[in-house]
Amino acid sequence: MALTEKRVVIGLSGGVDSAVGAALLKEQGYEVIGVTFKLLPEDWYPGADKARIELVKRISDVLGIDSIVVNAETDFLKEVIIPFLRAYHKGITPNPCALCNPRIKFYKLLEVAEEKSASWIATGHYARVVNGKGRFLLCKSVDSRRDQSYFLFGLNQVQLSRTIFPLGNISKEEVRCLAERLGLPNAGRKDSMDICFVPNGNYKTLIKEHPLEPIRGGEIVEVSGKVLGQHKGIEFYTIGQRSGLGIAIGKPAYVVDLDPIERRVIVGPESALYSDSFLVTDCNWIAFEIPPEKFRAVVKIRYNHTGVEAIVQPIDPTTVFVKTSQPQRAITPGQAAVFYNEEIVLGGGWIARRKN
Repeated sequence: MALTEKRVVIGLSGGVDSAVGAALLKEQGYEVIGVTFKLLPEDWYPGADKARIELVKRISDVLGIDSIVVNAETDFLKEVIIPFLRAYHKGITPNPCALCNPRIKFYKLLEVAEEKSASWIATGHYARVVNGKGRFLLCKSVDSRRDQSYFLFGLNQVQLSRTIFPLGNISKEEVRCLAERLGLPNAGRKDSMDICFVPNGNYKTLIKEHPLEPIRGGEIVEVSGKVLGQHKGIEFYTIGQRSGLGIAIGKPAYVVDLDPIERRVIVGPESALYSDSFLVTDCNWIAFEIPPEKFRAVVKIRYNHTGVEAIVQPIDPTTVFVKTSQPQRAITPGQAAVFYNEEIVLGGGWIARRKN
């Protein structure tokens, strides 16, 4: 079936960004079809998606566009929630949004686009796609304060080739103004910083309610090996954590490492958090199919990280060793490392371990 050039399927989350994105696409002459995903498993989160789905229906009515609900509960549980829980059991701090985008949102938007004969998919992310020399490039948003390209490093060429980011060239302030002008029911809604399946940001409660394996305690030890106390599970600690350690040693102590084999929480001074080299695995490359033998880039090791210049040494096509120009604080296994050349996302992967 031939695709309709001016038809676009956009993910509507209930937030102001995706709603304004849909409005902008309609103003540009696209036939817009809204899609909201039912993500939260009903037996884990009874009725949790109901209010959001109802809000999307109201937004669609105001915009005068068709919208549908797609049930993605099973895939979201398998591809995002379970890996999230499994990571904490392994002493890793996960980044579920960067997993969700390529595996759930963009994957399923393309499925709907095929069903609806739509040429394009869209989301309310602050990022841009540029058709480069033989490859589709992911670029930063013009609003650097809101840029979300970090979370999109996992997108492939097929996904990028059919993606429109309608907010890539405008600021958040402009989005808010447009929402008010359009009379959107969510115009004054605050941005949520929580993970959608972790209410109030309390991931520890989720782990306790749905453990994938027994939660076992162990020792809290100094980097020297001296035992300082006991903990109730490495699942409840992250690299860089200072509060809630339950020990008093007369000086500041930070979680500097987690040992899932011996079930140990390793603490030390803040200086022990700094490192200038680490390994990144499962890389997805956007700007090139196979990485150069060695290249320079600016690497971000978490979303709110400003980025640091680094030399990237590929070990194989999907694994690289990274050496930063200056030591970085709390390089955390499980977080994404995303590589940039100015505004262009070269690619990214998952921090596996750091070298002290």
